[in-house]
Amino acid sequence: MSFLPSDQPLIWALCHRKLQLYHNILPLILSHLSILSSSLSPVRHFTTTAFILDSRHRTLLLWHKRLQRWMPPGGHVDPDETPEETARRECKEETGLDVEIVGEDQADLFAGNPNEGRMLKKPIAMLLENIPESKERNEPAHQHMDFLFLARPIDESQALVLDAFEAREMRWFTRGEIEVMDERTEIFANVKRYILNTIPTSLGSR
Repeated sequence: MSFLPSDQPLIWALCHRKLQLYHNILPLILSHLSILSSSLSPVRHFTTTAFILDSRHRTLLLWHKRLQRWMPPGGHVDPDETPEETARRECKEETGLDVEIVGEDQADLFAGNPNEGRMLKKPIAMLLENIPESKERNEPAHQHMDFLFLARPIDESQALVLDAFEAREMRWFTRGEIEVMDERTEIFANVKRYILNTIPTSLGSR
């Protein structure tokens, strides 16, 4: 098929219309691809949670403003942080306490060769948690890959300091108090279950 010189304006007009059409449609295609991609591969963040137990076998919880539940301290792992460093930092920021992270005994794989690295504290559990959308924070629904740690205060006489941005109040709870908490309005079921599995039954009323 051949074109005459007189056809050039028409050809350029058709090309221009097609380019405009692609320009208008491309953002819609990319938007749909983004939605499809996010639905197939949810956004995931590394986080840590620390259950602080004192010598009286009480656990420290905060009333989380956004989640509207009693929660242990915790948060996102910052760049270049190890999970246990995050757990200590979050405890300090949210409760004012300096804590020791309690880890399970494990063989030192670097024994005799410390230049190769060091062992990290072993988390007591690892969870994949579904976090709902937060319109006030402009955050879509996502997931947390959460490292759970046990912690204890280094100095139990140290004063508690509430992070008022994140929480409304905080207090120590006994096992007995945790047992009667409502999973629909006061505490998430997995948090309650973990605390009850951690505090010995014989110490529940202390």
